Amino acid sequence: MNKLRLPLEGIRIASIEVVYAGPFCTQMLANMGAEVICVETINFRPPASRPGTVHGDTVANPNLLRTFHDKDITTEGIWNRSAAYASKNFNKLSCTMDLTRPEGKDVFRRLIEKCDVFFENNAVRTIEKLGLTYDVLSAWNPRLVYVTAPGFAVEGPYKYYIGYGTNIEALIGHAWLRGYPDEDHPTHLYMDVYQMDASGGMAAASAILMGLWHRAKTDKGMLIDSGSANTVIPQFAEAIMDYTMNKRVRRTQGNRDLWAAPCGVYPCRGAADRWVCITCYNDKQWRGFCEAIANPDWTKQEMFATHESRYQHQDELDKYIKAWTSQHDDYEVMFILQKYGVPSMPVLNERDTLRDPQVIARGFYERVDGTKYNCGVHMFPGMMWKYSKTPMSIKIPPCMLGEHNDYVFKEVIGMTDEEIKRLEEQDYIIGGTAYTETALG
Repeated sequence: MNKLRLPLEGIRIASIEVVYAGPFCTQMLANMGAEVICVETINFRPPASRPGTVHGDTVANPNLLRTFHDKDITTEGIWNRSAAYASKNFNKLSCTMDLTRPEGKDVFRRLIEKCDVFFENNAVRTIEKLGLTYDVLSAWNPRLVYVTAPGFAVEGPYKYYIGYGTNIEALIGHAWLRGYPDEDHPTHLYMDVYQMDASGGMAAASAILMGLWHRAKTDKGMLIDSGSANTVIPQFAEAIMDYTMNKRVRRTQGNRDLWAAPCGVYPCRGAADRWVCITCYNDKQWRGFCEAIANPDWTKQEMFATHESRYQHQDELDKYIKAWTSQHDDYEVMFILQKYGVPSMPVLNERDTLRDPQVIARGFYERVDGTKYNCGVHMFPGMMWKYSKTPMSIKIPPCMLGEHNDYVFKEVIGMTDEEIKRLEEQDYIIGGTAYTETALG
């Protein structure tokens, strides 16, 4: 019997990716079987991608050490040992080349000729300076699906603006909606909630699949402009439509909803900072909540008689609910309320999610031995969905810088040993087996 193949086996993707959205995009495609080849620089460290030392560019921010395995920046292979990098770069391959010089760029051309997809999410000016725009690459490979996912897009007045999660969150309106009503906006603008990163990565991955489907029907490649900021705005469409229809500008709502009551996060018994989320969208769920807590007298007050009146008196309602949740732990509240059809879940931290029975039952986290990659043995976030016939898994630990040069240059491109040796000697590429702190100089 033939071995069942993953959906994207046979598809080869060359990627020049940075920060979060890019690695997250290709991560999903690699998990589905695509051969993702990360083309990495040997000249400088791309922002928020691999940490460590690359030609003298050292870790400048000691706060980054909190995400490092063993928190040791002297160990060889530092570029592979941050949680941010490791979490989004398993099941991929890595090769290194100098794209700023003609002969290094020629190596890249030969790789593109062998690829189905090219993906990048750099600043537009960076790709233009490198001379790797769609018109150039499509001439090398007319069947190439070229997907670009910069912060804003490759057209428009913001084309050349630099965009990271913090400033784009402000521009797209998310920072305005996020937080609590009694906070000033600056107090929550720079909290670690960058929805654009995940949204941009997911949208770009979907765009690549559609581009491949188009090519399968037409035998022609195409350019896909997947500006990451645009991928988030539709997620706030109700707020935008509220203004266009009602001229009403929404403000921060904290943990509350526009029509649910009760709706909030409530303190629980036990260790400090334990919380549970409770939401009732209709009278049926409210009646279930009342029955679950044994119908105390306060639930019969006139101000809680209808959904509309409960919505109008949420501050009073929350006081009673807090008094009840404080007598139980977070999971206990969930079990009690869910039994009566009331939406409720504990508020978990990273440690908690590893222990959650639903996550464990799904086998979501996978144990990855990255010892030889200098990133230890850890539980990694696994597959977001499952195929019944072709199960996905983490097959390759987070790739070392230049680890797969021999495979890419010899087997994919077809270079000879002599050609590879000459390019290494001239610093156009650096061999994966020799890529150490010493080699980086």
